[in-house]
Amino acid sequence: MKLATYTANGQTRTGIVVGDQIVDSGVSGTMIDLIRDWDRLKPALEVKAAAGGGVPLSSVKLEAPVQRPGKIWAIGDASTIAMPSGWLTLRSTAAARVSTSFSEPNSAITSV
Repeated sequence: MKLATYTANGQTRTGIVVGDQIVDSGVSGTMIDLIRDWDRLKPALEVKAAAGGGVPLSSVKLEAPVQRPGKIWAIGDASTIAMPSGWLTLRSTAAARVSTSFSEPNSAITSV
């Protein structure tokens, strides 16, 4: 399931991306609120995603998934970057390679 934060008709909401459509999650609040209550919300979100009835992604503005995050951590090789339109892979050169280390505080939001 792909989740997104988007703005349509002047309102910023969370939604579920299904193909080239976005289905409103129906959750009041932010992506952080949705994640905090994930175990309870997931079954209903799966039903909404399967039912469809969304609007075209091209008709909304995709926002940063988490608005105003408390922490931003970036360590390691940034050769692949997530973009709203897909994955952007940068050309890797010996000069651009850096040592990779990893730290994940308990307040981190991660994705692959």
